[in-house]
Amino acid sequence: MSAGTTTFTTLFVWALLIAATAGAAVPVTASEWEQLIEQGNVHRNAGRAAEAEKLYTQALEAAAQFPADDVRRAKVLNNLAALRLDQGRFREAEPLFLQAAGIWQKHPGREDANISASLNNLAELYRLQGRFPEAEASYVRAMALRVNLIESAEGGAKLSHQLSYATMQNNLGELLRAQGRRNDALRNYEASLEMRKRLTGEDSLYVATVLNNMAATYQDGEDYEKAQDFFDRALAIRKAKLGADHPTVAGTLNNLGTVRRLQGRFEEADALLREAIAIWEQKLGPEHRHVAAALNNLGESYRAQARHAEAEPLLRRAVAIYEKTFGPDHPELASIVFNLATLFEALEKHPGAESLFKRALVIQEHAFGPASPQLAATLEAMGRNFALQRKYSAAESALQRAVSVLERAVPANDAGVARCLSQLADVYVLQKRRDRAEPLYKRSLQILEGTVGPASDAFRKGLAHYNFAMGLTQK
Repeated sequence: MSAGTTTFTTLFVWALLIAATAGAAVPVTASEWEQLIEQGNVHRNAGRAAEAEKLYTQALEAAAQFPADDVRRAKVLNNLAALRLDQGRFREAEPLFLQAAGIWQKHPGREDANISASLNNLAELYRLQGRFPEAEASYVRAMALRVNLIESAEGGAKLSHQLSYATMQNNLGELLRAQGRRNDALRNYEASLEMRKRLTGEDSLYVATVLNNMAATYQDGEDYEKAQDFFDRALAIRKAKLGADHPTVAGTLNNLGTVRRLQGRFEEADALLREAIAIWEQKLGPEHRHVAAALNNLGESYRAQARHAEAEPLLRRAVAIYEKTFGPDHPELASIVFNLATLFEALEKHPGAESLFKRALVIQEHAFGPASPQLAATLEAMGRNFALQRKYSAAESALQRAVSVLERAVPANDAGVARCLSQLADVYVLQKRRDRAEPLYKRSLQILEGTVGPASDAFRKGLAHYNFAMGLTQK
């Protein structure tokens, strides 16, 4: 979550499912076991988590009859972990992925493809948890294994490994994007794009996927014209291949709507978001997570237009969908709750906003751990909220904690640290505690001077704010 509110851009990062393969006969026959896995995969891909979980659990129970290092155990563990990833149950997913990887690693050579897939999946888990160095190391290992497989394979097997490698390049791009390393991300996306074009054609759906993710990267960098161009290219391919009312097309419409909102083109944005909602409701049902994501985005558009009465029911409905689909602890739910809290602040409902920010924080702590940088934006917003209510001790505590988690972030989030230090100094100014405020302002300015330079807008604004605030403490 950034320092502001959160919108949902439909991205495409793959956790690789493993198909079942026959083994020796057991009390649950090999074919019956395979059917459990394959049917579970079908339900997971269709978003039917409860049905998938039931089938995977049955397959896992049946796998107790297999030898401890039987690779079939690894396959069901991997797929159940991927389901947990979908559900935001990260702490449950990790040991399952690790168990699967441990079994496959006992069979080097013949299981290298599955070892590579398990490393990819672990990397995706670590990315979502904000454990970026671990994620990058896992992707690098996964890709190195896949290169070896490409070099030794021929025909269809070689093509399969090449496509998997291109998938991992895309996924590594998304990891780099999550760290703000946009140029590095684009290099990986471009490499994936070129391989996809060569292997699947210029207008394949795989190509559209990478174009979509590149567009999101340009959006992050506020290059909205280029983002729009790449989303438009992805949309054209998807409409031609899938039809205008396909759920994947709706994902691109949702993304284009977000770009239009960021450009201040609200009428166009709202029309695109409403179209995405209509398609997803018709094709996936009114309680699908994608519907919730687009409702959140439309609510954010209305909030930006000060159409607060229209925004609130949309955000509340998005919350309700996530609660019903995933329960009360999914990390994406925290983002929507955060946005609802921000809306409450705009309405000057500060106690209600406080309760919502606290709820978002509890969800994030459960998903990411209490020291994760993923908590920083919520802690920062809580600090501002407490200050508005003159709960200065609570504001200090929240902002100090925000600074602490940001200082430990990898890569460093200098802009976030500088911003939170300045806000903490503001809290001291409100209490006429110049002796505590001044060194924090100076430290914030020192960080900005060293990162963006003394001629930057950020530094000049920070300096002007410091001078104004210090003047207040003398009155």
